[in-house]
Amino acid sequence: MIAAKAKLEKHGEWGPMIEEDLRFSWPTVNKLMIIAKDVRLSNPAPGQDLPTSWTILYELTKLDDKTFEQKLRDGTIHANMRRSDIWPEFTPTAQQKLDAVIRQEMRRLGSEFAAKVQAEVRRQIDEIILPDTRSKIKEARRILDRRKGVMDKATFNLIWSALRPGAWTSCGSASM
Repeated sequence: MIAAKAKLEKHGEWGPMIEEDLRFSWPTVNKLMIIAKDVRLSNPAPGQDLPTSWTILYELTKLDDKTFEQKLRDGTIHANMRRSDIWPEFTPTAQQKLDAVIRQEMRRLGSEFAAKVQAEVRRQIDEIILPDTRSKIKEARRILDRRKGVMDKATFNLIWSALRPGAWTSCGSASM
């Protein structure tokens, strides 16, 4: 990811690739890049059993080298570890878990609401605005078809004077 960023950033393609192709949020991309830059995690020692969860790997990047080595030696760092193994003092309380569920549900409801609003706007456009616009376009075409090839002298002079500033207002003038 770091190499891709260096290559694509020069051409202004890094941001669109993240948003369109990978569909990661920017905080997630930043965390993944921090993990990739941490030599303790990107070049694990033989037998080092690191967790597969990127969120836990990110938490490990916050440890200083001494603490990291100590947790590696005492077996705290292992493939099936949890965040609370690293920071037991920050284990979420029941209220924090409930708050997180509420935030997640609010995001879901917000997305549903936005989808319903978009559907209603589309419906109103299709049922109200488009039919009226179509009828106006149909009427304009009917008028144009009736007038095809016919232009009165005043309209011709108006167009002629707009196209040729300073020209006479009459089509029979010497400037034509």
